[in-house]
Amino acid sequence: MALEDLEEELAYVTRSLEDLEREHDAGDLGDEDFRRLRDRYRTQLAELEHDLALEPVGRPDAPTGRARGGLASSSRRNRMSSPKARLVIGWGSVICLVAASTLIVLALTHAGPFARSPQLSVDARVQIMLAEADILGSKGDVTQALATYDRVLALQPAQPVALANGGWLARLAGLSQHETSLLRNGDAEIEAAVHADPSYGLAHAYDGVLQLEDRHAPALAVQQFRAMLADAPSPTLLWSVHATAIRAFEAAHQPVPAAISGAKKPRT
Repeated sequence: MALEDLEEELAYVTRSLEDLEREHDAGDLGDEDFRRLRDRYRTQLAELEHDLALEPVGRPDAPTGRARGGLASSSRRNRMSSPKARLVIGWGSVICLVAASTLIVLALTHAGPFARSPQLSVDARVQIMLAEADILGSKGDVTQALATYDRVLALQPAQPVALANGGWLARLAGLSQHETSLLRNGDAEIEAAVHADPSYGLAHAYDGVLQLEDRHAPALAVQQFRAMLADAPSPTLLWSVHATAIRAFEAAHQPVPAAISGAKKPRT
């Protein structure tokens, strides 16, 4: 990772740790969740500071001298270049535009980081963090996106967007790194999102993919893709899942809905 990227990531994790401590001091975050997230951020800070110390002067793109485990930045680009990862990037780019619009509205209404009034409500802070996590995910910053979704879930454990998107990113990382536990955790969060908000089409789309590819259950996958259609999915979402959905319907010996078989690649 380039020196500039390391410094930017270090600044972000430092801000996240400060926000976490403020939330705990305000009583909005329990002691157990606070300790768990604080330890994660401190570990990230130590790794980043170590990498910065190893960064050769005059060679900002040189290797850091070691590879980290877990959701390491050294493997992040490889993960996000896989076909499955490109699926979430495609969806993330659409979400990114929505998130940017959300931040503009917050600025105009003096909410979020632009607030003039006292502390924001939990719901308002959650929406800001979701927007930030979506942007991070669309850029391929998996570690930071997952950390931000974790902060959301610490405040609202059944938040469907954080469960669905965080679960999908964790699933992709589990597949890429061949980590069964990470894959299972990601799948469980996606299914929890479906239960938390049965009308959330994106969660059903994620669930349809995992039912076919991870559980080898085409009939269950078909159920999820039908539920996705009930939420009037966007052309981008339909195009992103249409190949997988067609395989699920064919494997279940059911006719493919026209909305899926006729999905077209959106113009960019």
